[in-house]
Amino acid sequence: MTKNPLSFQLDLTEEDFLPASNEEKQSLVVMRDSVSFWKDGLRRLLKNKIAMVSAFVILVIMIFSFIVPSFYPYTYAETPPKSCHPRLPLILPRLPLPC
Repeated sequence: MTKNPLSFQLDLTEEDFLPASNEEKQSLVVMRDSVSFWKDGLRRLLKNKIAMVSAFVILVIMIFSFIVPSFYPYTYAETPPKSCHPRLPLILPRLPLPC
């Protein structure tokens, strides 16, 4: 019987089914360092560029939320309420303002 040249069937012999030798077994062994759950998670996080940029933005916002109030010239008592905005009487002329 002739083999079809377009066939994807393999030519298997009895030698293909012999048990592997010790050399062949050792060549397939790949040893890696053991990695903990948290170390693996941190490694994956550091590889994710979008997550790192987002974490940096959140960190900058948190730092500014603590630093900027010390340089801001007004305290909470000196800040006028939003209803005392200068253009508000032009927008809503009929409402009395609490200022």
